[in-house]
Amino acid sequence: MFKTIKFRVWAFDAEWIPDPRAGRLLYDLSDDLPDADVLKHMWKEGGTTEEDPTPYLKTVVCRIGIGGRLGDCDGQKAWRCDRKVID
Repeated sequence: MFKTIKFRVWAFDAEWIPDPRAGRLLYDLSDDLPDADVLKHMWKEGGTTEEDPTPYLKTVVCRIGIGGRLGDCDGQKAWRCDRKVID
């Protein structure tokens, strides 16, 4: 339970995102193959099932995506940074 909220609040998220470039190299896929098809191939090789069509892939074939937001308590002033990918 929050008893007080500071005037400014930071929120952020960092996630592992499958990297199509790594998938192309790992599975010797064509550069012309669309990213979505590369990701499908990566998930298939990663053990996709009907219950889990997008299984967790090893971090070696992922990049880090980061998103953040700074907000003021009055809700009127806020900015956010879009997700960035760190190579």
